[in-house]
Amino acid sequence: MPGKQIEGLFRRSSSLVPTPSLFDALTIFFGLSGPDTHIFNHDRISAYEASIGFYTDHPDVSRRIMEHQRQDFAHYLQGRNLVFVMERFKKNLASELSAASEVGHDWGRIPDLSSFLSNLILRANVEALYGEHLLRICPTFCQDFWNFYKAFPNISKGQPRWLAPSSYQARDEMHKSFDRWHTWCRENYNWDNDELRDVEYEPIWGTQYVRKMIQRHKALGLSNNGVAVVMLGYFFVAMANTVPAALWMIMHILLDASLLRRVRHQVSPAFQSTEVGEQPDIKVLMKDPLLNSIYYETLRLRVASTVGRTSLDDQLCLAGGWKVKAGVPVMFTGWLAGLDESCWNTGQDLPSGRPQHPLEAFWAERFLDCPGSSSISGPSKKKRVQPVRKSPQRPTTQMETEDALSKTSVAGLRGHFFPFGGGAFRCPGESLAKQVIFASVAMVLQSYDLRLIDPVEARKIEPGHRELPLGLHSFHRPVPVEVCKLSET
Repeated sequence: MPGKQIEGLFRRSSSLVPTPSLFDALTIFFGLSGPDTHIFNHDRISAYEASIGFYTDHPDVSRRIMEHQRQDFAHYLQGRNLVFVMERFKKNLASELSAASEVGHDWGRIPDLSSFLSNLILRANVEALYGEHLLRICPTFCQDFWNFYKAFPNISKGQPRWLAPSSYQARDEMHKSFDRWHTWCRENYNWDNDELRDVEYEPIWGTQYVRKMIQRHKALGLSNNGVAVVMLGYFFVAMANTVPAALWMIMHILLDASLLRRVRHQVSPAFQSTEVGEQPDIKVLMKDPLLNSIYYETLRLRVASTVGRTSLDDQLCLAGGWKVKAGVPVMFTGWLAGLDESCWNTGQDLPSGRPQHPLEAFWAERFLDCPGSSSISGPSKKKRVQPVRKSPQRPTTQMETEDALSKTSVAGLRGHFFPFGGGAFRCPGESLAKQVIFASVAMVLQSYDLRLIDPVEARKIEPGHRELPLGLHSFHRPVPVEVCKLSET
């Protein structure tokens, strides 16, 4: 249940391990098999740690391996190094948006907004993290990834290969791509050049994060295929939620003409002239209250992930008197927690008695807190909710005033809002994901004028695979749009 029980699980992280474990995820979801599974061995990990001088101490093997991954994320993909990653991403995405043959200065039609933007954002992200050659060596890489993305539900349910052969074939293609690229990098990288050893980025391997991750798993004893499996796993976690989140934000903004105008007004000051054209200042975007509220509301409504924990002892006691034995998984769903009417602000009460902003619907201002406003008062439910005394439609001038005065708030949501998990296992890639999403949304809306061809049908779009609580899913069917380039000012 959301609330106190989930808070308790997050607070007691020291004696808990994630469920499913890294071992389960790599073997079931991503295809680790045979001798490669032997890296999940305490002696092997201890020997590796002795060689690098970094030590972990935990009874769970998966957690020890993940500690190294988390350390790499903290060192290579946060702070100053993250600034470099984002500069490359913005430059790459600007090039993708400018070069897209489907978009000109006259209105044209694109049959599916999701497919079109997904590939632009994915390519920009791949080259920012994995260097300049992955997409050249594996020209069908993006399409192969989205094929695997669509196949993932069948694989994650544990369906046998004979029952879902095309799904496993999609995974095999990803293994081949990563193995082909990994082999090419090993053969073409200058291992004798000491100047490359500690650089943040070089064109062959890309970021030092990627190179170190591959070197670590090779040192642990993985085969080339095992390395490809691990690369697919980490790549999927990084991309499979980030790109759909950006698409859902764009979709919700396009569905509301006044919101689109407000967002463009808010993000426009963030854009600055650079040597490679207009680029947004990420720090400015990240501080914008309206954009943050739209981001959080998208995660609340669209992330269907389940967070799992297993206790290593019999001391786990949850609110309500629940005692959980060692080895018994505890699962909780973030999406359901986001629909708890006892916790969330749903605006003022309508004359019909229904909430003004039901939790099943998107409300861009749900995470805004505006002083003096009776409805824009933060995401958590207030003890007293005043009924609507006038039209719920706010005039444009009022919305602009509230935008200027509002601040983003997540107060009162502990145990009810955890799109990136919580406790010691909170996703280390949260900062990278958020910055990529914000940059993507701002740059798309600054570069293109987009019109939904059928807004009524677009409002009916739902996430695909909603029955599978494993992250953020893209649209369940195509969304056609008209598009043209915005004139540069």
